[in-house]
Amino acid sequence: MSTIFQQVLVVRYAEVGLKGRNRHWFEKQLCRNLQAVSPGCKTKRTDGRIIVHLENAQAPDISRVFGVSSWSPAYMVKNDISQIKLAVKAALENIHERGSFRITTKRSWKGFHLSSQQVNEILGDFVVKNYNLKVDLKNWDINITVEIGRDNAFISAVRYRGLGGLPVGTSSKALLLLSAGIDSPVAGWYCLKRGVKLHTLSFLSPPYTGERSAKKISDICRVLSKYSPGITLQSYLINFTQIQQRIKELPEDSYSLILQRRSMIRIACKLAEKMNIRALYTGESIGQVASQTVENIHTIDEASSLPIMRPLIGLDKQEIISKAKEIGTFEISIEPYLDSCVIFAPKKPVIRSDISVAKELESKIPDIEELESRALEDVQQRTYMDGDIVVS
Repeated sequence: MSTIFQQVLVVRYAEVGLKGRNRHWFEKQLCRNLQAVSPGCKTKRTDGRIIVHLENAQAPDISRVFGVSSWSPAYMVKNDISQIKLAVKAALENIHERGSFRITTKRSWKGFHLSSQQVNEILGDFVVKNYNLKVDLKNWDINITVEIGRDNAFISAVRYRGLGGLPVGTSSKALLLLSAGIDSPVAGWYCLKRGVKLHTLSFLSPPYTGERSAKKISDICRVLSKYSPGITLQSYLINFTQIQQRIKELPEDSYSLILQRRSMIRIACKLAEKMNIRALYTGESIGQVASQTVENIHTIDEASSLPIMRPLIGLDKQEIISKAKEIGTFEISIEPYLDSCVIFAPKKPVIRSDISVAKELESKIPDIEELESRALEDVQQRTYMDGDIVVS
C-alpha cells in the first residue's frame, strides 16, 4: 500500500481547551500568533489541536508562543492502521535513541474502528518485530504518540513542552512599570503569559542616568516583544529628575522613596487612561527591599486609580533570577547601570509607612501635579515587535 506522508506540527493547548462558548476565539488568536512566528505557514483547528502546515514556510519558534502546552513534529496520514504503521516506521527512522518504547494512542474521534488499547497493541507488536526495542510503559526512552481524528492520524515520537498560559492578545492591555533591573522584566513576561497585551513605562533621571540605562530598557523590550508575536509593544520613557529633586528637598528623607513610587504610579495611571489601559503591572516581591513591605505597598497603592498586578509577589529572589535567565533578560539586567530610584534613595528608608504622613509630605509640594503632567507631556515613545524596533 502506498502512503503519502505530510510533515506537520501538532500544537496542543491546555487552558484554552477549558474555555466555553468563546473557545474558538482563543484558538483563532493562537493560530494568528503561530502564523506570526512562521510567515507563510497555514494553521487548521481540528479535534482540539492546531495543525501547522509548513509547506514552504520556515519552522516556527513555538518556544515563544504562549497558549501552547506542548507540540510535536508529526506525520499526518489517513486514519488507516496500515498507513499509521508506515508513519510509525518513518518517525522511528529520525530517532537515534534505542532502548525502550511505548505507544500512546489518543482517539479524539471515537468512531475509529479500533480502541486505543487495540491500536497500542498492534503498533507495539509491529515495533518489537521490526526494531531492536523493548516495551516499557513506565520508563520508556521513546514515546510514540498516535492521535486519531475523524479524517487523519498524527504520529510523532518527540514532544516539546510549551510555555502554557493564554495566547497574547486574548486579554486586555496593561502597563508595566519597567526598570532595567532583574524583577520587572520577569513580571512583564508573566503578564504576557496571561494573554495580556503589554506596554511599558520607564523612568529616567538625566543626567544621572545616561544612555546605558535607556539602552538596557530598549534591549529588555526587544526580548519581551519576542513573546508577543505579531503584536506591538509600546515603550514609554519619562524624565523623572525634577520630581525626584523636589521630593528630595523635603525634610523627612525616609519617605522619599515611597513618595517617588507614589508619583510614578500617578503618572502611570494618567498615561494608562490616555491609552485605555485598565491595569498596571510591577515587579515587586514582598519583603525584598524596604519599599516592598506590606505597609509600604499599601501606601503606594493608595496613589493608584487602577488595580496593580504583582505576579512576583510570592517569589523569592532566586526564583526570579532563574526565570530571568530562562526568558533571556538576566544578562541584560545585570549590566552596570544607575537606577533612577537608587540615585535619590534615602539613607534610612521607612519600613512601615503611613498614608497620612505620605499625603502630608506631598502637600508640601503644591505643584506636584503640574510637575507630573509636564513630565507626561515630554514622554518619549518607541514601538517594538518580534524583537525589533519598528518606530522610534
